Amino acid sequence: MVWIIDLFLWQIRGVEQFVITDRIEIIKRGKLFKSVSEIDFIDFESITYDDDKTTPFWIKLVGSSGGKIRIAYLGRGIRFGQDISLIMAEIVSKEIDDEMRKYA
Repeated sequence: MVWIIDLFLWQIRGVEQFVITDRIEIIKRGKLFKSVSEIDFIDFESITYDDDKTTPFWIKLVGSSGGKIRIAYLGRGIRFGQDISLIMAEIVSKEIDDEMRKYA
């Protein structure tokens, strides 16, 4: 029951935050349980954007995964930015890539 409330709140007021501090963090807020994905700079491989056609619709619907921006690290990837346009995904991914080049 708590998981259902968490998913419901995510659909209504969920927000994704992308933070660069001493590591890369993708934070999902606005629900019962805040979730944080952390990536160390040394593990970062690349950032790309595309219209996500690989993540099943039902997973996107509940907000568990998917998005137009993909960060590759340690041979795997994480996606975020489900509700942004492809143009905005391009802008954001280029800004992040420029910032990551400064740390490389």
